[in-house]
Amino acid sequence: MIELEAAVTTCVAPGCGGAVVRHSLGGGQSVRRCVRCFRRYQSRATAEVPPRGRLRRMLDEFVGWRDE
Repeated sequence: MIELEAAVTTCVAPGCGGAVVRHSLGGGQSVRRCVRCFRRYQSRATAEVPPRGRLRRMLDEFVGWRDE
């Protein structure tokens, strides 16, 4: 996962240069991924995020198990 301050449209990985697009995971969730190298992009959180509940953590782990 690559964290950046602002959203980008071109992959910053060395030698890639692919387009970064929004990829739907279904269920109202989406991530930003490069279409060439499939790296995941995420914006850095500037504000403090409240802790997630048990159900939310379980759902996040279930959806994200294929990312690693």
